[in-house]
Amino acid sequence: MQDLHVTIATGMAADLADLLCARTRAFGVAVARYRHRGDLLTRAYGGEQVHLRVVHCVSCTLREDLPRFLSGVAGRHDRLLLILPEIADPLDAATAIETADVGVRIDTVAMIAEPAAIARELGGGESLADRGMAGAPTDGRTVASVLARQAETADLFLTWVRPHADPFEAAIGHSLLTHLSPWAWSLELEAVTDLTAPTGKPAFDLNAVHERMQPGGALPGCPAPEGPVSTLIWRSRRPFHPERLYAALEPVMDSGIVRARGHLWLASRPLTLLSWESAGEALAIEPAGRWLHTADPTTWRQASPIRRTTASLDWHPEHGDRRTEIRFTGIDITATELRLALDEAVLTDIEMTAGEHSWARLPDPFTPWLGPATAEPGTRRTA
Repeated sequence: MQDLHVTIATGMAADLADLLCARTRAFGVAVARYRHRGDLLTRAYGGEQVHLRVVHCVSCTLREDLPRFLSGVAGRHDRLLLILPEIADPLDAATAIETADVGVRIDTVAMIAEPAAIARELGGGESLADRGMAGAPTDGRTVASVLARQAETADLFLTWVRPHADPFEAAIGHSLLTHLSPWAWSLELEAVTDLTAPTGKPAFDLNAVHERMQPGGALPGCPAPEGPVSTLIWRSRRPFHPERLYAALEPVMDSGIVRARGHLWLASRPLTLLSWESAGEALAIEPAGRWLHTADPTTWRQASPIRRTTASLDWHPEHGDRRTEIRFTGIDITATELRLALDEAVLTDIEMTAGEHSWARLPDPFTPWLGPATAEPGTRRTA
C-alpha cells in the first residue's frame, strides 16, 4: 500500500488556518484539523468531529491520537493536510507519527504566519496562560517560544499579509522567518493549491531537525543581514564565570535579540552541558546532559552522529568538546555591546590558570534554578 503523504501545518493565526483549509479542500486535498479549547481537543475530519478529553496535556493527547487516527485514514487518500492546534509543537507531533510507523510519509511541515505580526510576537513576553491557551496547568511556555519552535521546525512558510498591514513590519517578519529557518521555502497563502512540494524537494527530514535542535551539536549558519534583521554566532573555548555571566544576562537580552539558541560551558559546572534558549523576553538556561569530554565509550557511541562529529572536529586537547556556541537573531542588534558583554563574562587568563578544581568553588548564582553543582571534574577522554 502506498504511503499517505502528509503536510503538517501549525501557526497561531486561526483565521489563516481557516483560509488554508478552504483553499486546499477546493483542490481536492483531504483535511484533518485539531482545535484546542479548555480540557477538550477536537479533531474534525470528513464532516465529523471527535472530542478528546485532555487528561494531562494537549501534547500528550495529540501524541496518543495522531498514530491511531492516521493509521485509519492511510488507505483512503494520497495526500492529507493535517492542521495542529495553535500551540502545538510540530516536532513533537512529527516524531509521534514517524515513530509509530503507520504508513505515513511527512512531506512538509508548514508554518502559517502573518509576517507583520511576527516581529511583535517574537519580541514579547506574553505567556500562553495569559491568552488562555496553555496546554496544561504546568504549561509555562510563552507565545514567542511557541512561534520560534514552529518556525525552526518548518521547511515551508505559508504567509499572509493583511490588506492594511504595515509593509515595513511585514518585511521584518519575513526576514525573521528566513533567519530562523534558512532552509525553508516560502509561499503566499493565496497561492496555495494542492500543497505539492517543488520538484526535487526532499521529504521532511525529522532526524535533521532533531540534530539542529539538540544542544552540543552544530548550529545553523548565519544568513546575510536583511534590513535591520541579522544573525550572529558567539563562540568561546573558555568557560563562563558564573557571577559575571549572571550579570551579563540583562545587557545581552536588551541588545535587540528576539531569538537565541545554543549551549554553554559554565566554569562552576565542569561536567554539565547547559542549553541556552531565549525567545522574546524569556530566557531559559537548563542542564542538557553531560559533555563528551569525560564520556565513557558507551555514552560516546550513544551520542548522535552530528554531535560526535562536531566534537571530534573541534576537540581541544585539554578541554575536549566543552565550549560555548550561541546563535542570536534579532532586530537592530547592538553586536558590539553583545559581544563585549559575553567576552567579559568568560574566565580571565589568571582564572584559567587556576584550574578546574578552583572553578568548581566559584560562587554560582544559578544554583536556585540549576540545583547545586556537586560534581567534581573527572578524567578526560581522548578523542
